[in-house]
Amino acid sequence: MTILNAEQKLMFDSMFKTLDHDELREVQKMVSEETRVRRELKTRNNKRSLKIGSIVEWTGQKSGSCTGEVIRVKRKKCIVKQTCPAVRMNGNWDIPMSMLTVVG
Repeated sequence: MTILNAEQKLMFDSMFKTLDHDELREVQKMVSEETRVRRELKTRNNKRSLKIGSIVEWTGQKSGSCTGEVIRVKRKKCIVKQTCPAVRMNGNWDIPMSMLTVVG
């Protein structure tokens, strides 16, 4: 899945090739910090909207893109019963709230 367009890729590629090692590490720290902040924000927003019975989507390494129903809400994760029949791996999943998107 490609998210960046060709122009953006070219811009990042040229920028990365002109940075020295320390500058590149600083950029990596900035990206890592921004990713952490956005993940925490999504978790906080999901905590307010996730309830037992909520229909959610997620993408996992083992299962791919799936939908399911929340059967338990914990502090940082939810137990989700997978409802999409197309995937072979049915069952309950313990999924971090930041990976879930509420669809219903």
